[in-house]
Amino acid sequence: MQRTKTKLDWKVIAGIDIASVEVNLPNAKECACLQDTLKPITFCDPFVEFQDADKGFIKVFQIAQLTVRYLLHSQTMLTEVSDIKYVGIIDKNTILHLGLGKTTVQQ
Repeated sequence: MQRTKTKLDWKVIAGIDIASVEVNLPNAKECACLQDTLKPITFCDPFVEFQDADKGFIKVFQIAQLTVRYLLHSQTMLTEVSDIKYVGIIDKNTILHLGLGKTTVQQ
């Protein structure tokens, strides 16, 4: 997983209306807002960004960062196998794979 450290843009973060994002999350504007902060928050160095913070907060923040990294990794893995759209069992000895432009039967 990526270990690069980025800096937080505190002006961007300060400009986020949390209540609006919570209420309107499926909206493209709110998704774009979160997308813009995803990499900086996920890959920043919390010891640099939150120098005076409690060690417990730093640990929770690091766990949140690792959780997001895991989700990004999972998303990448799912994207790589997305060519299999459907796997169905025809009978106990035959599996049907319907993919992008191809259908295969595995026995």
